[in-house]
Amino acid sequence: MRVLIVVFSTFIFLILMSSSCSSQVIFNVNKQHHDKNNFKTNVTASMLNWFKMMSKEGLYPEIDPDEIESIQQKADLAKLNLDSQIPRATWISRS
Repeated sequence: MRVLIVVFSTFIFLILMSSSCSSQVIFNVNKQHHDKNNFKTNVTASMLNWFKMMSKEGLYPEIDPDEIESIQQKADLAKLNLDSQIPRATWISRS
């Protein structure tokens, strides 16, 4: 079952990545993390390493309940509903 979930998740990931390409990306070769034609990276991980990790650790990491308590906050609905000319974002997820 775990393998099926990983395969399905990868399939969805690939579909989302293929549909999210934008031609409006500004590529500046003068930036430190850019090369002549692409981005520089020190990461040597591969999809195979990611699959191995997911099969060992599972899809969701174990989180200590005390840690959850320390990062949870109630939303300030009055502040969120204020009219503003400044764009705002509320992060409701995990990274």
